[in-house]
This record gives sequence, structure tokens and C-alpha cells, in this order.
Amino acid sequence: MVTRLDRDVGILIQKLDDLGLSENTLVVFCSDNGPAFLWKDRFDSAGRFRGFKRDLYEGGIRVPMIVRYPGKIPAGAVSGLPWYFGDVLPTLAALAGAQTPGGLDGENILPAFTLQKPDKAVFNRAFYWEFHERGFQQAVRWKDWKGVKLAPDSLWELYNLRLDPFERQNLAARYPKVVKKLAEIASREHVPSPFFPVPGDAEGNYSLDAGFPLRFDFGYGGTKKEDIRMLPPSFDPVKPIQYEGFMFRMSPLLAGIKPPGNECPSFFCNRLLN
Repeated sequence: MVTRLDRDVGILIQKLDDLGLSENTLVVFCSDNGPAFLWKDRFDSAGRFRGFKRDLYEGGIRVPMIVRYPGKIPAGAVSGLPWYFGDVLPTLAALAGAQTPGGLDGENILPAFTLQKPDKAVFNRAFYWEFHERGFQQAVRWKDWKGVKLAPDSLWELYNLRLDPFERQNLAARYPKVVKKLAEIASREHVPSPFFPVPGDAEGNYSLDAGFPLRFDFGYGGTKKEDIRMLPPSFDPVKPIQYEGFMFRMSPLLAGIKPPGNECPSFFCNRLLN
């Protein structure tokens, strides 16, 4: 697979060169997450970083990015600036000279590509992750500090990524004020959801004034259909509901999650009746 990837990327780069487009084309090569655990002891492509895909340690979420832009980005240059997917749109907008839409969380990191000094706010901002697939994990990165919380009832772990990029030494007991700062960031950034309920979330933190969020997820005729619709608060969850000519029966998404003022939780449309 690696050989094929290397070959095919080379074909793409060569085509850009042949067409005379290389100096006007930004090529970005990146990954979405760390290696899967199933490759442990075989490839170990996370190197010495701790964790795997679905972990919030660096081995699960830290990935390299290679940027090629001949004449504008020096070959072999390295930047340690952390970034995330939300930065892609404002960065590409700046590259194209387009106006960035308002209300975005991402930042323009183009100066880091060209080895200029990005805005100070880009260095000092915080990153937040949460992952629900194996319970509920949270992580926060702020400057050189990284906090990891493995479960709602667990304590925060704290690491200095500049001095300890492999997250071996938990410094939470030594720097309680930093832990408090990261916990406050996590609390601020976490948004309760009826689809991903977390123990400890106060009931009613999410708004159901407009109705109940329903996810339709089913397949028919070789086509998979997925959609989210809002139903009025007055709907009867016992009765089937019609959606695009099909009838569905509701079943609880998770038992015990009850929105305020209503007797029934959010629902999955999960059974085709006809």
C-alpha cells in the first residue's frame, strides 16, 4: 500500500511538472488520524507517540502534513505549529485572495507554510477533542500543555508536549492551576447532544423547543439514506411515522435520556415497517 501511494503521488507531481502548473499549485498531503491498533507491532507508524486511532493521546490524533509549493515554500522546511481541519478553509481563502466567511473557528495558517510568523493568537489558541465511541474521552491542547481525560469520572492527566511529546510523565499533581485551566476550556467547548449523551450532562442543556431530532438511517434498493429531521414536540412516539413513502417505528436512542417537559427521549428511526 505504501509503495502504491508513493508511486501514485509521484505520478500526480510529475503531471503537474509536465503541465507547467507546479509553481502555481499547492499540494497538501496529510492523514486523518493515527494508526489503527490492529497494526501494533507490525508497522507502528506512530513511532514513539503514545496511543492509536481512537485514542486522544498524540499517537491517535497527531499526524504529519507535507505541503509542496515550489518557489514559495522552501524544500525541507519544518514548522511545529499545530493546526486542525477547521484551518483549511480560511487558509485556502487567504491563498486564493478570497474573503473568508465570518463565524469560523479556524485560522489562516498560511504564514506558517511560508515560514513567516503567524499571528500570536494562532499560537495561543486552544484545541479541544472529544470522542464517544468507547465511552467519553476528552483532550485539550493549550500552548505547550496537553490535558487528557479518559472517562467522565476520571481525573485529568497533564503533559508538557514541548518537553514530553510522547506523554510519559503526568504532571497534573504538580500544576493544578494548569489542569483547572484546561478543564475550564473543555467545559466551555463541550456541547451536550441528545445523540451523544454524556453522564453528568445536565438535562435540558440542549434545546428541543423546535421538536425532536430524528435520524433516518436505512438502506433500500442498493441506496443508503441518512438524514436528520425535526419533529414537533407533540408527536406520538408510539405511532409509526412516514418518511419519503416509508413507514418507521421509533425506538429509544439510549434509555434514560429524557428531555425536560417530555416523557420520551430522542429516537432513532430504525425499523422499516413496509
